[in-house]
Amino acid sequence: MQYGGREMTYGSQFPDASDSIICLVDGTAVGRQLTAHVDGALRLVDVAILPAWQGRGLGGAVLRALLDEAAREQARVELRVARGNPAVRLYERLGFKMVDADAVSLEFRWEA
Repeated sequence: MQYGGREMTYGSQFPDASDSIICLVDGTAVGRQLTAHVDGALRLVDVAILPAWQGRGLGGAVLRALLDEAAREQARVELRVARGNPAVRLYERLGFKMVDADAVSLEFRWEA
């Protein structure tokens, strides 16, 4: 039910988003990434790594590939994350800067 609700929300907010399965070299599916081009930026709408594969640097690799794509396109990268999400440390290490916040989430931006 939660998955369906999230998909409906993403689909209405980002109808042209690209939904990708994150796979290892051997083809093992380990997560997903949803990105959209919005107002000259690459928007990371959602990224998820399966729990069994977390803590192995895959999230960082996925984000570095996204930043490389953005740099080639001369685009910024934007994302919103829940307060307290441990991924905030990764975003900050990769050079994302917090540009907005509310009671439940933080908005981050990366610029080449």
